[in-house]
Amino acid sequence: MLSLMSLTGCTQGNQIVKTEYIRQEIPSIPAPPEYYPVSFIGRDEYYCIDAENAKNLLKNRELYKGYEEELKGILNQLKGSMP
Repeated sequence: MLSLMSLTGCTQGNQIVKTEYIRQEIPSIPAPPEYYPVSFIGRDEYYCIDAENAKNLLKNRELYKGYEEELKGILNQLKGSMP
C-alpha cells in the first residue's frame, strides 16, 4: 500500500507541467473573382447602361454571390468548431 501511494501521489517537487496551445486551423481565404468590365453612360443627370454592360453587371453579381457564399462557408465552419 505504501508503494502504491508513492506511485499515484503528487508531491510538490515532482510535478510536471506542460502547457500546450491548440490553435484552430483556419482555411485560406479564396481569391476574389475577376469581374467583367461595366461602363455606364451619363445622360441628363442619369446613369444608363446598354444591353452588353447590363449582362456583364449581372455576371459580376453572380460571381460576387458565389464568392460571398464561399466566405460564409468558411465562417460557419469556424463558428461550428469553436467551443
